[in-house]
Amino acid sequence: MQQLVISILPICFVVLGVGVTIYGFQVISAARRAETWPSTNGLIEESNIIEHEFSDNVLSYCPSVTYSYSVNGKLLCGTSIAFGLKNSYSNWAFANRYVQLYPIGKKVCVFYDAMSPTRSVLENDISTRRYIPLAIGLVFILAGIFFGKIFEMF
Repeated sequence: MQQLVISILPICFVVLGVGVTIYGFQVISAARRAETWPSTNGLIEESNIIEHEFSDNVLSYCPSVTYSYSVNGKLLCGTSIAFGLKNSYSNWAFANRYVQLYPIGKKVCVFYDAMSPTRSVLENDISTRRYIPLAIGLVFILAGIFFGKIFEMF
């Protein structure tokens, strides 16, 4: 039984890593496309922090921002701050940075997909954090390969 677990563990790491890496490439690709999206003026309608409680009273904090904007005379609403991680933090202060950055009533620049104007973001740049899912996926792949090589020795 122990040998079975030792054999499967590296495979699980690699499979998980491949999945996260694919997601990471999708995030980067979407952010690159969004760099060319047109922009319009918008207004922050709601801005708060949502608490998620997991087992053993473990909390995560997610900034929730809702903004309105208009495209071709049609009023639309958006909730995406940026592509990538869903900005869920274990530290309330990190989530609060977005609430402070996007307070209710603030006028903002909204980037939207001209082909599908309901797709929008407030931040369309390719910052370092957009690469985090890709990096995590690659670490899992490398860890799986490393564990596989280590377990082969036993």
